[in-house]
Amino acid sequence: MDGTKIPIFIMARKGIVLDGSHPCLLYGYGGFNISITLSFSVNRIFLLKHLGAVFCIENICGGGEYGEEWHKAGSLAEKQNCFDDFISSAEYLISSGYTQPKKLCI
Repeated sequence: MDGTKIPIFIMARKGIVLDGSHPCLLYGYGGFNISITLSFSVNRIFLLKHLGAVFCIENICGGGEYGEEWHKAGSLAEKQNCFDDFISSAEYLISSGYTQPKKLCI
């Protein structure tokens, strides 16, 4: 909401139609300087391949992905930034046609 670009990894089947019809699981964590990175998961493959879902991992501020400044931007008095980042990512997924509010799981 403050204009900061939030990295988000979006995983979906190849050739997905961006019509808002897909269930979407949005995961993010921003705290304690912990980095959230991509990893292989059979469960995610099942969601994508058999249920047509979209799976997203976002690196909201407060985590350790982008150094101490990124971590501090989501700590203590700045913790609201973490929630704002998460909301912004959800709004992006909806406005881009990946999903719709009633199909978004957080």
